Amino acid sequence: MYKLKQISKELIRSDGDIPAEYFVAAAVEIDAFGRAGHVGLIIHCESGYFLFHFDGGEELELEEDPVGWYFHKTLDFILPDFCNSFFGHCEKIKETAKPKMGYFYSGSYYKEGKYYSENGLEEYMSCVGFCINVVKGFIEADEYFYY
Repeated sequence: MYKLKQISKELIRSDGDIPAEYFVAAAVEIDAFGRAGHVGLIIHCESGYFLFHFDGGEELELEEDPVGWYFHKTLDFILPDFCNSFFGHCEKIKETAKPKMGYFYSGSYYKEGKYYSENGLEEYMSCVGFCINVVKGFIEADEYFYY
């Protein structure tokens, strides 16, 4: 379990220097009052530096060289050697996924660009649920929730 002080030491501003090594990170928007808002995933790989997120609209966003609205924390359980594969995983999801805004998590995930739900539920999720679905489908393990 991480403590707040540990987390804040590991947060990186999006307008800061990008580390040379490849990484996948959880990103969060922080408003002027310090409240967390929208979330997404940061991918730094051979293809570049990207923000992958679902903003509740009809299209998923895979933005190249994003700056401005977020802080991020590296997901250390996705090793640098797998960042290019993770980026490919996100590209497949962007091509095929059609999420709709919904405020619950059903235990679903994306695998090989396809949406899977053990409960047979449609593709409803928030930006947080979307990120969980993307990561869970890549690492194929429920241990992700412990992080």
